[in-house]
Amino acid sequence: ILARRSRHRLAGWSGVSIPILAHDGVIVGIVIRPDDAPPDKKYVWLSSKKKTGGVKADAAVHVPRFAAGTDTSTIRVTEGALKAISSYELSAVPTVGMSSCSNWKQALPALEHFGPKRVLVALDADHATNLHVARGLVECFVGLSEHGGRYGYEVIIERWDLTEQTKGIDDLLKAGGTPELLSGADAVAYVEGLRRQHNLHVRVDP
Repeated sequence: ILARRSRHRLAGWSGVSIPILAHDGVIVGIVIRPDDAPPDKKYVWLSSKKKTGGVKADAAVHVPRFAAGTDTSTIRVTEGALKAISSYELSAVPTVGMSSCSNWKQALPALEHFGPKRVLVALDADHATNLHVARGLVECFVGLSEHGGRYGYEVIIERWDLTEQTKGIDDLLKAGGTPELLSGADAVAYVEGLRRQHNLHVRVDP
């Protein structure tokens, strides 16, 4: 964003711009999905950091506008704004989208605001082979479980088989699939298995 003579100009990659909303509906950032994105830049945050007097963009969780009267006793946590929007529209389960699979703390203000009884964690199905996603799932489960112990919600893992068409929870829902729900001891055992498989130094308490 460039400001000249009290006017503002916006320049950058062409693509789809996605307003990022906080739980109170305030726009806290804008993410752009470039039309011709390089492999390591699938999404970029709108920022003026590299301009004189500019500021950086802080990554934030996206909370779609839920329909009036939506039951928020169950909230899903996933990665990505578009994935959160699609998953909510396809399942009617209120879904918030973290900026990355490792940024679970971003979701805490929304969870505290909505006060759910159950929190579903739905990270991409490639966590069995992708170290980054596996670490995100383990840390997300452990962190949210500790937070849930204080705020009164149970953390449940949504799991499904990875195929070329069903990597994300939105892909699964579009294909008409239903995730397996892992809770309690089953969820702990599953996360502990991931921790051991990927040699992650994260404590998983029963």
